[in-house]
Amino acid sequence: MKRMQSATWRLAIRPATLVLVAALTAAGSLLTSVSAQAQAGGQPWSEPLNLSRSGGATNPTILADSGGGLHVLWQDVYADLVYVRNVGAGWEAPVALDLPFAGLAPKLVADGSGWVHAFWVDEDLNLLHQRAPSGSLGDAANWSAAATLASDVVTFAVAEDADHRLQVAYVRARETSAAPAGIYSLQSQVSGAAWGSPAAVYESPYFRTLLAPDDDAGPEAAAGAALAHVAIAAAALNGATQVYVTWDQPGLNQVLLAHSADGGQSWSEPAIIDGPDASSPYKMPQHLRVSAGGSDVLLLWDGALRGGFCSERYRISSDGGASWQAPGDVLPGTTTCPEAMQLLPQPEGATILLATLQGQAYLLAWDGRQWSLPQSQGQLDGFINPTSFNFVDLDCLNAASWAGELSAVACEAGTNGDIWLRSRTLGAVSDWFAAPSGWASAPVTAIGEETITGLAVSAEADGTIQAIWTQPSSEEAAPTETRLLQAAWREGALSGPFEVFGKLPSPVNYLETAIDAGGRLLAFWSAGAAQAVYFSGVEAQQAGAAASWSAPETLLSADLTAIGAQVAAGEGRQAFVVYSVPLNEARGIYVARSENRGAAWSEPSQVFDGTGGGCPMVDAPSLAVTGGTHLHVLWTCSTLPGGAGPLTLYSARSLDAGQTWLPVERRLERPVTWSQIVAAAPGLLHQVWQETDRSGSSLWHAMSTDDGVTWSAPISLAFIDGQAGPASLAVDTAGGLHLLQAVGTSQGDGLLRYWVWDGATWAPGESLSVVSSATGPLLAFDSVVGGTYLAVVYARRGAPDVDGQTQTELVYSALPIAVSGNPEATPVATSQTPAATATSNAEAMETPLEATATLTFSLTPPGANTNDSGGPGLGLVLGALSAAVVVLAVAVVGVLRARNR
Repeated sequence: MKRMQSATWRLAIRPATLVLVAALTAAGSLLTSVSAQAQAGGQPWSEPLNLSRSGGATNPTILADSGGGLHVLWQDVYADLVYVRNVGAGWEAPVALDLPFAGLAPKLVADGSGWVHAFWVDEDLNLLHQRAPSGSLGDAANWSAAATLASDVVTFAVAEDADHRLQVAYVRARETSAAPAGIYSLQSQVSGAAWGSPAAVYESPYFRTLLAPDDDAGPEAAAGAALAHVAIAAAALNGATQVYVTWDQPGLNQVLLAHSADGGQSWSEPAIIDGPDASSPYKMPQHLRVSAGGSDVLLLWDGALRGGFCSERYRISSDGGASWQAPGDVLPGTTTCPEAMQLLPQPEGATILLATLQGQAYLLAWDGRQWSLPQSQGQLDGFINPTSFNFVDLDCLNAASWAGELSAVACEAGTNGDIWLRSRTLGAVSDWFAAPSGWASAPVTAIGEETITGLAVSAEADGTIQAIWTQPSSEEAAPTETRLLQAAWREGALSGPFEVFGKLPSPVNYLETAIDAGGRLLAFWSAGAAQAVYFSGVEAQQAGAAASWSAPETLLSADLTAIGAQVAAGEGRQAFVVYSVPLNEARGIYVARSENRGAAWSEPSQVFDGTGGGCPMVDAPSLAVTGGTHLHVLWTCSTLPGGAGPLTLYSARSLDAGQTWLPVERRLERPVTWSQIVAAAPGLLHQVWQETDRSGSSLWHAMSTDDGVTWSAPISLAFIDGQAGPASLAVDTAGGLHLLQAVGTSQGDGLLRYWVWDGATWAPGESLSVVSSATGPLLAFDSVVGGTYLAVVYARRGAPDVDGQTQTELVYSALPIAVSGNPEATPVATSQTPAATATSNAEAMETPLEATATLTFSLTPPGANTNDSGGPGLGLVLGALSAAVVVLAVAVVGVLRARNR
C-alpha cells in the first residue's frame, strides 16, 4: 500500500514506518514543532536596544512599576551599579549609583503603592532591605537606610499581597538555641515601611548542611545559596490573604509546600509535593515554585531522576490549596528541565513562563487549565550588532511584563559586553492556544517494552482501521524471534491488541498490508537472516483471532535476500505483490500473482534485471493496479551502501496481470529518497516523490490520465524547511490524495505535515503534532483513508519510569476529510513517451537500459542540476547471500544497520 524512505534521517523499520524523531534528550526537540498553531508566541520582538553603551556590563535586572515605567539595574565592572529608566518618554541616560547592594545581586520588587524595594544577602549572610519611590530611583539620597531583616540566610523570596504588604520567605542555614535552621517568613507593614518578627514555617537541621560547620561563611555561603531554594506567592481569597511557601528539603530529595490562610500569621503542616518512595526510589525533585491568583494555585518543579532524566512537572489547585489535581508535564516529551525559569503572572490567573532550555529562550502560557505549546524566542538568544556587525550572544536573561507588554534585558556573554533590551506584545492569553484540532486521538495503548520493527495500516470497506505491527519477543529464551500483533479501530473504539504470531524469525525489517475487495487482509514481511519474503492472510473481521490466519509461507527461495514487499488487490480474487532483491546476481524487481485472494502465489517473475540493467542496488518498489489487470511498478536504482545513494527512478507496466511487461522506462535521474505510485481511478495514476540533495528536500507530483502512457510535467508540491522524514500517501474513494510528510528541524520537531490533492491542485491541510502531548519520541507511523476519515497510527516510546524502563505506546488519530476529489481529472500539459511494444519480461531484460535511450523519460525540472547527489538511500538489513558475495553482504549489512540506528 505505502512505501517510504528517508535518506536524510537514515533510519528504517519498514518503508512506511521509519523513526520520525530522534530521542528528545535535547529538550528543545519538541519546542519548535508547532509555532504556526500558537500565533501569539510568535509575535515579533523590537529591534535590540543598547541600554549601557559602555561595555563591562553584566547581571541586569528589570522591573515594571505600578505606573508602567520600566527600570533596569546592572553591575558594571568599572562603576559598580548602574541604573536607567523609561517612564514613557524614552530611555534616560544611565547613571551610576552608590548603594550598599552593589555587586550583591539584589532582588527588586515594585509594589502597587509606588515604591521599589531592594532585597539582598550580604557577605555575613544578613538579609537586608532598602526602598525608594519609583520615580526617583536614580538618586541614591532617595533610598532609605538599609534595614537588616534576618540573619544566617542563604536564599530568600519576596511577594506582594493584595494589601501592598511584602511577604518574605527565607532559608536559615544555622542552628542556634534561639532559632533552629529551617524555613522562615516575615511580613512588612504597607509598602514595607516597617517589619514584623520572623516566624518559623518549618524546622529541620538538614538545612545546616548548606553551610560549612564553622562560623566563617566564606564561599560556602554562595554554594549553599545555589543548592537551597524557596519560593513564595500571595493571593486574596474570601476576604483573607493567602500565602504559599514552597522549598526544597536538602538531604531528603523532597519538595514541600506550606500554606497560611491569615496573611502569614500561622502556617499549615508542610505537605510533601514530590519525593522518593518505596515504589519510586530514584526521584530527586527540586526547585519547587509557586504562583497564585484568587483560588487558583500553580506549582512547578523539576522532576529529576537519578541518571540525568528530568521533566518539568506541574500541579494545580482551584480551591486555594485545599485539594490538588494529579501532576502533569509542562513540556511533554522532553527529558531535560530548563536551566532557568521566570514566572510572569498575568490578569485572571494566567501566567507567562519564560524558560531557558539548553541555552535557548522559550515562552509558554498558562490559562489556569492548560499549558500552551512552547514558542521559541530566538531573538532573545542573539543577533547581529548593527554597529559592529559582530554576533551578540545573549546571556543572563531577565524579563518584566506590564499591561500586555513584555520587556526582556540580557547581557552579552562574557564580562565586557553591553546590556540589551527587546520588547514585544503578549496579546491575550487565549491567543496562545491553537484552535481546537480537527484531529481526534484515541487513548494511548501500551504494547510492551520492546520497540516496533514494522507497522502497517489498512482500511476495511466500513472504515474500520486495521493495524499490524511486529516487535521482538520479550522472552529471554527467544531473543531471535519476533511477534506479529494486530489491533483495530472501529469508529475510534479499540479492539486488541492481539498476538497473531509469536515466533517469527528475526529480524523483521519490512511489513506491508492490503485489504482486497472481498475483505481479506493480506500481510507481507521480510524476516530472518536471509530476509526472505513471507506472507499470510485472514478475513479482516477475524484478524484478531490468531487461529484464523493462514500459516506464514515464503514467497521466494530462501537464498535470495529481498526487501520492500508491497501488495495490491486486482479484480475479482486476484492480488499482486512486488518486491526487490537489492544485491547479488539475482538483483532486480519481482512480481508474484495470486488468483485466490492470497491463499497461494505464483512463482515470482522478474520485471527488472538489476545486473543486466547496470544497477548496483535495486530498492524501494511501489505498485499500483488499474482496471484490475494493469500493473504499474516504480522503483529506484542506487549505489552500493556508502556511495552517493539513489541515482535513478525507474518504472514498468504490464497490461495482462503481469504475464508480460512493456520495456522498462528510466523515469527520473535525480536523488529520489522516497517515491510512490497510486491509482486514483481507472486509467488515472499519480506519482509523488521526494528529492533530497545538498539544498534540502522537496516533494514533487506528476499524473497520468491515460493509464501511464503519458505523464504531466512535474510540479513542485513543497520544499521541506527542515529535516524530511518518511511520507505516506493515501487515496480516498473519490480519487483525492492525502499526503503526510514527517518533518523535523535541527531541534527535532515532531510534526506530520499534510497536503490534499482535490483533482486539480494541492492545498495544505491541518498538520498533526505527534509529540506535543506525547511522552517520548515517535518510532513509526502509517496512514490510510477509511471512509470519510484520514487515519494515522503511530508508535512512540513512553517516558522512563523510576527504574529507567519505558513502554512502547500506540496512538490512533483521525481527521474528518471532505471526499470530493474528481477522479476524472482534466488532463494537463504532458510529456510524451513513445508508444511501447509489449514484450515478454525476458525480451525486455535482454538489452541493458543504457541502450534504450528512446524510452528515456526524465522528470527533471528545467534547470535542475542532475549531478547533485543526495545522501545514501535507506537500505535494508541483509542476511547471508551466496558464497560468492559473502564479503560484500557482510559489509552491506554493517553499513545499512548503522544507517538504521
